[in-house]
Amino acid sequence: MTSSPHEHARRSERPRTDRYRWERARGQIAAFGESKTLREWAADERCAITREALRTRLALGWKPADAITTPRHDKPDLTYTHAGRSLSLRGWAEQSGIKYHTLYNRINAYGMTFAEALEKGGGGPHFAIHITAFGETKPLSHWAVDPRAGCAYNTIRRRLAQGWDAEQAISEEPQQRSGPEFRTGRSA
Repeated sequence: MTSSPHEHARRSERPRTDRYRWERARGQIAAFGESKTLREWAADERCAITREALRTRLALGWKPADAITTPRHDKPDLTYTHAGRSLSLRGWAEQSGIKYHTLYNRINAYGMTFAEALEKGGGGPHFAIHITAFGETKPLSHWAVDPRAGCAYNTIRRRLAQGWDAEQAISEEPQQRSGPEFRTGRSA
């Protein structure tokens, strides 16, 4: 069904209702017979999520006690092993440069194995880049998940753009680590 230009104009003039009411996450928030600020609830040992997630849940109208104590996901973290290395799906997404949802959909919606999802690589111009190192030529996303890789896709890509030798760009460990598998509060 197509709409006329007049109908479209009328619809766009209607006030848009925002489903977030951010004022719900401000000031004192009552739960468990106590009143605390968002920051204080986020630091409370009963809080199962980040401050931003708590703020969003409250703005969406969750009951404060549920917003505070409900874990972010009921599903266990998706962990996959490839080339002798185990990471969460988010960790592999960062490592390979392939978007999390792309990997997730390839596995869960299209029935690919994890290896097939990685092998397919990502989309866009950066994924067409083929690198020769260690006597082999393959896409950058494949080098990022190679057992010889000492860093993630974006680090390798940035190093190559800075003129690093391909083997060194792939294999050298970063000075400081960041990312899902390294957020332990300690530097490497």
